[in-house]
Amino acid sequence: MPTEKKTVTEEQKLRRRVGRFIGRNTWTQKYQAEHPDASKEEIAEVWKGVATEQTKLGVRVVQALEHNGYTVVPTASRE
Repeated sequence: MPTEKKTVTEEQKLRRRVGRFIGRNTWTQKYQAEHPDASKEEIAEVWKGVATEQTKLGVRVVQALEHNGYTVVPTASRE
């Protein structure tokens, strides 16, 4: 029995984009603090290996914010 691909809503896409943004930025800050001499290329290469995990953590942060009454709203310039 073939599995059908679930449709992703715009709200889910936004949540994932925000989660990736949060995950990338928090991870980058930590990585640069631990590796101050890292080049942009090195950071980008290491990010590829941790992107999925860090994005999941970022999405959890978004969900926690939403659970506590906050809403993420994109500005007109970033849509």
